[in-house]
Amino acid sequence: MHAKRLNVQLETMKAIVASNSVKTFYVGVTSRDPYKYWAWYWKNGYKHAVILADWLTERDAKYLEEFLQKCVYDADKRTPLWRKAHANHKKGRYYLGAKSPKPTEKIHAVYVAWW
Repeated sequence: MHAKRLNVQLETMKAIVASNSVKTFYVGVTSRDPYKYWAWYWKNGYKHAVILADWLTERDAKYLEEFLQKCVYDADKRTPLWRKAHANHKKGRYYLGAKSPKPTEKIHAVYVAWW
């Protein structure tokens, strides 16, 4: 992915988490057929979500997800990006997640979920 696109996604995520309505957030990857991983976060208390980027291959989606999570880990501790992050992001834990049955197809998306 191009650095410009990565930075646009980072700035979008920063704008979302800066909202007073966001108490904590998580960055994740999902894929169509259906958006199966998305549902897990809904069941675990994340009541809102937005797709940051879609129509990605599994590799590009996981790259973007890892980039955003690393930016959270490296963020200034006084910023909302750090203070509102899920504990796994603060600890620098990156989980590869499940393998897609169609990794080369552009059916993957990166999202931010929050409560």
